[in-house]
Amino acid sequence: RSDARRNETYSIEFNKPVSEGRTSSWTCVREEPKLSKKFTVVYEHDRGCMWWGLGRTYFLELSDLERDPLNARWFAAGDTAKRLRPRFSWSRGGDGQAQSG
Repeated sequence: RSDARRNETYSIEFNKPVSEGRTSSWTCVREEPKLSKKFTVVYEHDRGCMWWGLGRTYFLELSDLERDPLNARWFAAGDTAKRLRPRFSWSRGGDGQAQSG
């Protein structure tokens, strides 16, 4: 669930359509009590994953999200076999927004 120490909420603005066989990018907004910050999230259709940041630092496989739609687990880019624990995860809050944990 949410991390009370961080008190962050994330939302993704799906403002561009996804084209088959291509990548699309969207904006992810992190809201904290005193500020907000925008990040880029890139969807890679061929691989079925979303990448965090233009540098593709973390990834989330959509098949994992389909199995467990209430929890999004982001893994380090070098851990494509997902052998290690997720670097961070989000859980859906009561308002439908993702909360870090």
